[in-house]
Amino acid sequence: MRQPEAVAFFKHILDFKRAALARLKDKRKARRYYVGPAFPLKARIVLTDSDGGPRKGKEPPPPDAGRNWGGSLFNMSGEGLSLQLPPAAIAKRGEQTSVTLSLDGHELKLPCRVAHFRVQAGTAYCGLTLDFPGETERKSYLQLLEAVALGSTLAPASGSSSSHDRPGLRAERYKSARPALLTAWRDATSGDLAGFELVLRDHCLHAEARRPALEIFANKGGGEKTAWSAPGFGFSTGVENGELRQLFRWVALNTSRTIPTDLREMMRFFAHARDDWKAPPKK
Repeated sequence: MRQPEAVAFFKHILDFKRAALARLKDKRKARRYYVGPAFPLKARIVLTDSDGGPRKGKEPPPPDAGRNWGGSLFNMSGEGLSLQLPPAAIAKRGEQTSVTLSLDGHELKLPCRVAHFRVQAGTAYCGLTLDFPGETERKSYLQLLEAVALGSTLAPASGSSSSHDRPGLRAERYKSARPALLTAWRDATSGDLAGFELVLRDHCLHAEARRPALEIFANKGGGEKTAWSAPGFGFSTGVENGELRQLFRWVALNTSRTIPTDLREMMRFFAHARDDWKAPPKK
């Protein structure tokens, strides 16, 4: 695992500057973003006196003193998160603690305090207000939150999608509350899914059902795309491709249920597909 103080989910994409961090802090303070069960984000929280026994001494224990409890996140905001814990967990409102977020080899540990705690139907629900030690930790957390928001807010776009139809294929479009636009194409007769294209800010990821390989382009606007590895684009290949594929995987694993099931399944397939895939030989 990487050390919490040095973690950066992305070094080349979603590189929020100080002004952007301030805007995201204000915009995201109230809105909560759903974390689906397929999203591989794990959380651990330290709770003191988890056995319900009396505390000893006059001074409160340090935030790291106590028992680690693993939980499942179900929503996040710019300033906090909520998670489900085993019913044996005990916490008090205002209690100072820490939470560790783990995702695909990344680890981010943040001090926090308990905003609310209740036990209902055999599950403990705990809300946490995060206390960011500095801008580095805030940026790392907001990168993670951006990945959650990109997928969880995708919903059918208003207006006609016919202008994006292709010969024999009709288009469906889904827009996110964040800078993301998903277009899917279906056979105009059978309705079978033929492929999709996901635009994430300045990047475009394209997939076709007949070729299980995710293609990455630079999105230049107005429908114009350039191969990500094109000379003169100003980025080195490999590192950015890897980060974009990672971001796509996280988006695909946390897409909204307003997206048709077959499209969600296709996106998840391509989230794990390899570029060196080859069709098996015909028997």
